[in-house]
Amino acid sequence: MSSSERPNGPPLIYRLTVGFGSLSLRLFYRRIDAVNRHNLPATGPVVLAANHPNYIIDAFAIAGQTGRHIHFVAKGPLVDRWPVLSPFLRKLGVIPIYRPGDDPDHPHDNRGSYDRCAAHLETGGIICMFAEGQSHPDPHVRELRTGTARIVLETEARTGYQLGVQVVPVGLFFPEEDRYFTDGVVVFGKPILLDPFCAQHRERPGHAVRALTKAIQADLRQLTLHLPDPAWAGFVDQMHDLIRWGNDVPPSEALQLRQQISTALENFRGREPYQAQACRTQLNDLWQRSEAWRRHQLPQADPTAQRRGLSRRLRDALALPLATVGFTYHAIPYLIPKLWARYLVPSREKKAFIKFLVGAPVFVAWYGLTFRALDRRSSSLAYAWAGVGPLTGLLALRSRAHRRRWFDAWHNPRSTAQTQLGTQIATDRAALLDQFIPWLDTPDGERPETRPQTSPLPATEPLAAADS
Repeated sequence: MSSSERPNGPPLIYRLTVGFGSLSLRLFYRRIDAVNRHNLPATGPVVLAANHPNYIIDAFAIAGQTGRHIHFVAKGPLVDRWPVLSPFLRKLGVIPIYRPGDDPDHPHDNRGSYDRCAAHLETGGIICMFAEGQSHPDPHVRELRTGTARIVLETEARTGYQLGVQVVPVGLFFPEEDRYFTDGVVVFGKPILLDPFCAQHRERPGHAVRALTKAIQADLRQLTLHLPDPAWAGFVDQMHDLIRWGNDVPPSEALQLRQQISTALENFRGREPYQAQACRTQLNDLWQRSEAWRRHQLPQADPTAQRRGLSRRLRDALALPLATVGFTYHAIPYLIPKLWARYLVPSREKKAFIKFLVGAPVFVAWYGLTFRALDRRSSSLAYAWAGVGPLTGLLALRSRAHRRRWFDAWHNPRSTAQTQLGTQIATDRAALLDQFIPWLDTPDGERPETRPQTSPLPATEPLAAADS
């Protein structure tokens, strides 16, 4: 029995690390939805094949969804070269895989790593591989490396194709991965049926490996946001905001709407490229002009919506004093990891992890210094602030995420200038939606037959109810 499948569960160091990581994600991000978690097998040999948009954060996002000990496969230098981090990762059961360019002077043979993966699977364990081979923030699933399929099929071959490995594709999506208080989604796909690939592997191993790789890649592109041309990512985000128009929806539904927009966009660009480019220009202009109006869903004629807006403004006003205290007190420990990530970390997908890595000890030290200083004056004051201080920080983060909403919420939407601006924005929004929404329900390669006179929101079916 592998260490990953001990009767009493994963080792303590793994449970503590995953627990700390899950707590950190809850503090850093507003919400991370887990969709179709029932597709993740509770027992038996499993290979999770995931995309990799958010560096080590991806591992925490996946590990927190199951009580099983997942052995993550990571690039060799991460497990070998760092004085403190590398030994710690090895204790967690991370398996190194070396790419050709990792160490040109000392090429590594991955045979030993493949054997470790096979050994865990043969004893009913679970491993996770980021099949693209590298982390990147682009909303685009790149061509996959063949290592995932090779490990799966070679492990099956070692056991006479009787092991029953289950390959589960995992789509990860973080629209603003390095920003505090944003959202993320983890989507578990249905296990891939291996029988046809195993049958092919008996006769033509290379063809079977490539075919399984293509199957995993196709599933990943269905589970997360995949834009064939990442340069149009801004269009997808802006159209998403224009359709949603300030309404807060679960991350899984936001992902699905972006997927629908992406599919419609490719059809639009393929059939009417010049109109698509013109729509892109008009959308960018409207998106910038309508920023405050999208946040408040203005103009609002519905009395219920107006009351809801007033309630939100009052709630923000009441929270502002405590949020201001939180801003002031946490400014230094907040800015240190933020500036570190901004100026010393060029890779966008690594910024969130660096904020974790630098921010955790900085905040602990800051709280410790504050407690010691207050304790010299009054022990009761020190203990009271130890409980209240972090809460003001969380409130400050929430207020920061909506800071523009709070300031522009007090503009009078009924003034002449605001009314005229709102009327123009509403007219331009309706025109753009009339132009684009028909493509959402049009089969690939076809043009919409009719253009509606109004601009209904697209009827969407959620990916699935996010697992609690």
